[in-house]
Amino acid sequence: MEDKILLIHPEGKKGISMNVKKYNVLQSAILDVLTFHGAITHTELITLISAEIIKNKIDFKGNIGWHVEWVKLDLESKGLIQRTKEKNKLYFSMKNNS
Repeated sequence: MEDKILLIHPEGKKGISMNVKKYNVLQSAILDVLTFHGAITHTELITLISAEIIKNKIDFKGNIGWHVEWVKLDLESKGLIQRTKEKNKLYFSMKNNS
């Protein structure tokens, strides 16, 4: 039996359960990418995470984009990352807690 974690949606919508190992891989990748690149679009985030998974030869089952979206929402709800809108584009970045 695999361990699962319940993810939280920042708007209070129903969350999902995800395999803990998969969550940890994506959480680490998202935080690393945003720390290194700063504010990036959703498309850039998915592209960079996908490249990291391929580069590091991580065995990932399922749709990477869908899983990244849910982990991203969970990290937003926990106040670790934020979304901002500039010129009709959404950007994601680490939350500035200062």
